[in-house]
Amino acid sequence: MHVADNSAKAQRDDWVFSLAEEPSKKVSGERLGFVYGKEMLRRRFDREGAYRPTDASAARIRGAAERALELNDLSELSRLSSALVTCAKFDVESIEEFGLRMATLERRGQAGGEGYRRLEAARDYMAMNGLMPLKTRYGDGDGRGAAEGNSRDGRREDERQRILAAERQWAQQDQRRERGRR
Repeated sequence: MHVADNSAKAQRDDWVFSLAEEPSKKVSGERLGFVYGKEMLRRRFDREGAYRPTDASAARIRGAAERALELNDLSELSRLSSALVTCAKFDVESIEEFGLRMATLERRGQAGGEGYRRLEAARDYMAMNGLMPLKTRYGDGDGRGAAEGNSRDGRREDERQRILAAERQWAQQDQRRERGRR
């Protein structure tokens, strides 16, 4: 991936992103979403605790973005961008952490709110596409909130089953892609 300043004649100061292998395929940062504009990215880079995916996740995310660019699928890039923005906003680094953030919103009475819906959509997208590790950086999650009762344990198990199903589907998609390349 290459990043360059856009034209001096452009209305807004922004960066232009392109694939290293195909420099003619370009897209401006703000076209990917306002949070990928030059100003927003600089602010985020300045913050020490900014969201940073694991190396494996970063490689998968890069691959998903490259596939979408190759197919000129801006709607897929938009979904990826939205999911990454949500991960950054809520500091989510694994599928399990989505559940932790959603549980916090539930306790605050915000289960039907915009943040909750965004977390849900991002979790589903990231799990379906295998773009994040399953486990949280805090371990298996059982040590936190263990006294909260059985209803949360049931939701956690449902979430784990959804994640496993998404991983199986992702593995099947990879196998189909491999067969298609042969």
